[in-house]
Amino acid sequence: MLKSSLSALLLATCLSQAGCVAPQAGVRQYQDESTAVTITVATEPVVLAREVSMLAVNARDYVSLQPLEVNRSGQRRYYFFGYGWSTIDRRDGAGLAAPADVELALQADDRTIALRMSPREFQNAGLSVLPLPSPAPGARPLLFPSDRATLLFVGTARVLSAQSPGPAGATPVEPYRQWTVPDAGFKTFFERIGPAQPIRTPSR
Repeated sequence: MLKSSLSALLLATCLSQAGCVAPQAGVRQYQDESTAVTITVATEPVVLAREVSMLAVNARDYVSLQPLEVNRSGQRRYYFFGYGWSTIDRRDGAGLAAPADVELALQADDRTIALRMSPREFQNAGLSVLPLPSPAPGARPLLFPSDRATLLFVGTARVLSAQSPGPAGATPVEPYRQWTVPDAGFKTFFERIGPAQPIRTPSR
């Protein structure tokens, strides 16, 4: 249900935007009309979830993550793009610690990856519009700088989880655990962007 709704919203968004290339095999690639950067993003995210049953029955917080590349005239930068949302309407703004804050500790197999997002991350990356639609009302968009090797490692990890930092001295919150695994996702993304670019050394 989540996957089909996301695909329908993405198609509607794509048709309404000039310069949009329709997603094929789990990847969308397009040029941002305002900044002229080329964006490539996997359309099938990894979704992590955590139970918050102390607030409501069957209540959960969610975080989605998918690889994204920004190509600015051949200079490539890599990110984890996604959203954070909840099945609970928290009008006081509390609760969604991972997506609301700018830090998330992603555990991929035996490796812990610190993800941090600055308030101007989308602007610095050259994204004038969100590359994929929100999976739920009120979802917060996320953009964590990363590198190609880390994206590849996460995409091939067997077990994923995540932990959001809580207030100092507070009881640790329940970690996010893997909820869905994309059919193509990371693999198709790397096939689309091609091999890593060779590092050029200055000539003497």
